[in-house]
Amino acid sequence: MNTLRLEDWLVSMSHMSEVIEPKQLRENVIERLKNALAYYQ
Repeated sequence: MNTLRLEDWLVSMSHMSEVIEPKQLRENVIERLKNALAYYQ
């Protein structure tokens, strides 16, 4: 996957996670973002 597109996706997902409210779902999204970042580094 194109890294620039991945970064755009991660940024948009992190913006979404600020709005998502069940807290558990929000934490799940953040955890997946961290895993994705770790995977691509």
